[in-house]
Amino acid sequence: MTTSNPGLGAKEVEKPWHAAYPAPKTTAAVITRDKLLSWLNQGLVAGVDFVLVDLRRTDFESYA
Repeated sequence: MTTSNPGLGAKEVEKPWHAAYPAPKTTAAVITRDKLLSWLNQGLVAGVDFVLVDLRRTDFESYA
């Protein structure tokens, strides 16, 4: 008697880390580095005058 196991030997495709979260419902505002630098040079304070959130999904890849 032989049995068939379709999972045997099959490789699971690794999902990216962000697949665990729902898809975005809105598009975030984008600012340039120059704009951020101008805010900092003007004395604006992060967390008080603005909140900066890095939303890139692959931001870690360029530093590896």
